[in-house]
Amino acid sequence: MTKDKRYNTVRLLFEAGSINSLAEIVDIIPKSVLAADLGLHYYQFLKKMQAPELFSIKELVTIASLIGVDTALIVTPIVTVAKKKIGKQHK
Repeated sequence: MTKDKRYNTVRLLFEAGSINSLAEIVDIIPKSVLAADLGLHYYQFLKKMQAPELFSIKELVTIASLIGVDTALIVTPIVTVAKKKIGKQHK
């Protein structure tokens, strides 16, 4: 399978600091494409997009690899959101 050319666009935007979340990635790469490349059913992917902390480490590493960026660029915003959710639950 040939990698979608839009992944390169996303990589360039990450490097420029214009993308900071998974939601911004799917503004460029269709959810159906990313879901298929991860081997996820579309609705399973949508569920994980609503709660990114549900993505497995393997899936996050795969996303980073597809885009061509360091995994930390994908993981860090997800951890930040998860920490905020946990903080709200404990108040």
